[in-house]
Amino acid sequence: ELVDKCGGHCHVIDNKHWKKRWWGYKSNRVQVNKLLDNIDQIEQENGGYSNELLRIVEEEIQEEMLKIEDDNLSPEEKHERAKKTVYEKLLIKLAGVSIGTLIGAFLGIGVAVAAV
Repeated sequence: ELVDKCGGHCHVIDNKHWKKRWWGYKSNRVQVNKLLDNIDQIEQENGGYSNELLRIVEEEIQEEMLKIEDDNLSPEEKHERAKKTVYEKLLIKLAGVSIGTLIGAFLGIGVAVAAV
């Protein structure tokens, strides 16, 4: 179940022979190289993001950067402005969900659905 949650990735290090083997697939060098290769593969598969939400937020930021037409801004400034815009949009969405949840808790689900 844990391996499934990790996208099917698993890496095992044989520490029983860690200091005893200087050659072969159980050697320190081979095991460390395999671990680093595994990390590189995972990073390539998910674009360096630890979860789907972070990837989606970065995509939103990239889309927002394309909308910014101010040529006087550096790429870093455009990224910061786009990031601020995306975070403000997310906060508005989260506030709406929170308000709907509170209305539902206080007045009942029928009123909450009608309000949203």
